Amino acid sequence: MDFKLLKDQMKENNESYINCDENNWTSKYVIFADLIGFKNRCQRSNDATVNNIHRYRRAISKALDGLAIKKFLFTDACYVLTSEPKVALLAASNIQNECLLHNIIQLEHVDNPLFHHMIIPKIVISKGDVLCSEKDPNLLAGSGIVNAYNLEKYTTGGLISCDQCCINDLKKPEPVNEKTELFSLYRSWKHNKIEPQKNSFFFHDDVFDIPWIALQSRLSVKGEVKLESIESLRIKIKSFKKIWEMSFSEHIVERTPTQTLKHFAGAMSHLCDFVQLYKKTGKIRWDMNKLSNEIDSI
Repeated sequence: MDFKLLKDQMKENNESYINCDENNWTSKYVIFADLIGFKNRCQRSNDATVNNIHRYRRAISKALDGLAIKKFLFTDACYVLTSEPKVALLAASNIQNECLLHNIIQLEHVDNPLFHHMIIPKIVISKGDVLCSEKDPNLLAGSGIVNAYNLEKYTTGGLISCDQCCINDLKKPEPVNEKTELFSLYRSWKHNKIEPQKNSFFFHDDVFDIPWIALQSRLSVKGEVKLESIESLRIKIKSFKKIWEMSFSEHIVERTPTQTLKHFAGAMSHLCDFVQLYKKTGKIRWDMNKLSNEIDSI
């Protein structure tokens, strides 16, 4: 069609006119969960792609069941929106726990488990304005989305990280299971005053990490924030470590992208912080043997 005629027609029909007053902007907590290594797996194996994406979507569905949220799924990425900080905390923790459940089953029931069959998201929580359109429920835009997307660059796989704008809100829910080592750890995290100049627990690259391994799976907004039993903690923390050791081995054998090693380093650093707070050892110099011994003694 002739360009000038088309331009005149669009102008006459107000097809390029937008009434900004019709849009509903609201402040939301935005949870962004993105699978690590998915691009590489799509390029190397169709079977690995199918394995990852279907189990990841099952994990997302189970994790968010019963939570008052709005989710948007894009292949290996998921955005979750909520107005409640407790729901944001539970949604992010549930997703990591659910993915770990799938991974542990792979470890236990597959003869030769491979890291590229693991589903490990990196998750961030931020806050900002989001455009909520009744006319187009698939529309997703706003500073909240951009903030979460940018924040994802500063975290690594297997972690839940958030920024300064919402960390205090996420620390408000009180856990149950008092008088346990995990309760002490979680309370220490809640009351830890971050000093960026110092070597603070669960703080790196200007983001704050949440010790989600301490939280139970499939928590609901109507229930309490429950901590794991010691038996479950042993299973989770040992499996988490084994999975990341597999990632390093896979890199050495198959020369996966070097940039993925930052995820291994981030996961090991998180485990060191977790064990130090759990055992009240204080800051010490770690090597892999010492970390393994400390985890085995839990």
